[in-house]
Amino acid sequence: MSRFIGRCGGRLCEAKEWEKGKTMSYKVEKIVKLTAGTTAQTVDVKGLACLIENNSESAAVYFKERRADGKAATASNGFALGPGQMTPLPLTAMELSVIASAAGTDVRVLILEEV
Repeated sequence: MSRFIGRCGGRLCEAKEWEKGKTMSYKVEKIVKLTAGTTAQTVDVKGLACLIENNSESAAVYFKERRADGKAATASNGFALGPGQMTPLPLTAMELSVIASAAGTDVRVLILEEV
């Protein structure tokens, strides 16, 4: 297990620094608006942190990092966000694969850059 748990001022920080209140700051790089459906779409996140928001009132959204295994997101291999949900913490990906349980699903990907 690595002793490094995050980034502090552009460098990896250790757990003891993290516990002392060192935090990460982000600026918005861009917002990607998707109309997701039952065919997976790929968002090029380029290794930056991102948040994903499902703006649908009824459809689920599934996402996963595509580069790890080359496979697109599906309901069986993706992480699910229910209607109206958003990832609670930023996640990092190179290529984010996104699919929805219904056509016309409004999804936002907020791409963040560390300051």
